[in-house]
Amino acid sequence: MNLIGTLSLEGGEEWLEYSVLEGSCRKEAVSAFLDALAREARRRKKEVVVVLDNAPFHTAKMVKGKQPEWERARD
Repeated sequence: MNLIGTLSLEGGEEWLEYSVLEGSCRKEAVSAFLDALAREARRRKKEVVVVLDNAPFHTAKMVKGKQPEWERARD
């Protein structure tokens, strides 16, 4: 089991949102999570900072290749 999530510190309040991933964490799950995060940030007109470590599913070409798309979502 793995967890993937976000932490918001907006307005002096802490808010944690997460998803439980059954089995191994894979690049497809990370990409789908970041797609949803980008859509929600755009809908709310909020800036988002994403911190990724060097886990293989963070450094996969699929995930790195979508970075420009996620950056454009903030416009």
